[in-house]
Amino acid sequence: VILLTVADEPQQHYELCVGVSDFSPVHSWLQHEGKPSLNGVYLQYQPEMLQPNGIAALRALSNQYRVGVWGYFGDPDNIATASSLVRDSGVSFVNTDLPRNFNSMYR
Repeated sequence: VILLTVADEPQQHYELCVGVSDFSPVHSWLQHEGKPSLNGVYLQYQPEMLQPNGIAALRALSNQYRVGVWGYFGDPDNIATASSLVRDSGVSFVNTDLPRNFNSMYR
């Protein structure tokens, strides 16, 4: 079981907001009595995740929990972005709608 978060201002009372610049709230959300109570966190995509500081922050978080990344329509949805998040940042999975051009760099 993983915790779904948003990167933008929450629109619903149950949404939890966290940004790539500070993942510290995630630890308290995933812990209960000092032990992990959830398997990980599902983060909303942010462009900073592909920058050096974002990569380092995601890698640190991925070393402690399962981390997934989801995005809205219009966010990068291609093999290069997904591969970078997995390879460079240690993310366990990336949500995709598999658009027709997802794999275009290999055609």
